[in-house]
Amino acid sequence: MGWMPSTDETVECSQNVARLIDAIARHEAVEKGVFALNNDGTCGRIDAELLSRSSTGPAAAQQLIRDFAKRAGTVTYRGGDETHRVAATADTFPAAHTLRLLGDALDDEAKMERAVEIASHMPSLSCVKIGDHQELDAPATEVWRFLERLQAALVSRGKERNLSVQWYLGTGAFVPLEPVHNKSSPCLWDRGIGQLPPIDEVRISVHGGVADDALDELYNSVMAMVSSFNHKLKGHERTEVFFTESHLEFMQRFLAQQASLNFNGGPYKLSFDDITLFVERCA
Repeated sequence: MGWMPSTDETVECSQNVARLIDAIARHEAVEKGVFALNNDGTCGRIDAELLSRSSTGPAAAQQLIRDFAKRAGTVTYRGGDETHRVAATADTFPAAHTLRLLGDALDDEAKMERAVEIASHMPSLSCVKIGDHQELDAPATEVWRFLERLQAALVSRGKERNLSVQWYLGTGAFVPLEPVHNKSSPCLWDRGIGQLPPIDEVRISVHGGVADDALDELYNSVMAMVSSFNHKLKGHERTEVFFTESHLEFMQRFLAQQASLNFNGGPYKLSFDDITLFVERCA
């Protein structure tokens, strides 16, 4: 099993395995990890809500789930129901390097607080994924507010670290252009955000296309976003913006301005390859 989603089926499966172990296996089988992790680069995924969902079940099933949580590489939080919430500690997800925020993860203050609690207690955290082939049901400004509060929590415990951010966005986050500081735009200009974690790399996936008369707006909005990252993010080294559509039209506009963008003496080099805009700090 490479993924433990927060579903009734997962809880039932864990309980059945626990009963099987009680019947025919020794205790050491649990300690060695009954659920094998997959080898697709995620090193196993688990929904954070599953620990709370299973907290009232048989002790052996809870142990199986906790064991998987300790070894999983990716934690997903969707803002799902946690009637019997289990507090996150540094020992809950000690190996997890990636936190995925999906669905309603930042939908209200309580869920925002829970997301920060989970992230700030992941000692190996290095990457935050905002959406994953689906948009987060919260405006971009809430993502920055989450990162701001995460930084405060990490600093208060002496755990500050560099992060990378991967963000799935629709073109609605960029068009219309004005104002660049609206709630949906990821642009950091005039945002009024406090201290953020050092974010050395941002990868943006822009999904969907725009009408021909909005192509200039898309280009200008993306470039404003990139510029804001270069100036506002501490320790920033690289931005990648991937386009599923409208990449040819974006590239045409980029190539028309590439000389002025790269030869103005700035610290970043810009390039476009196939369907991706690259912005990299010069050596």
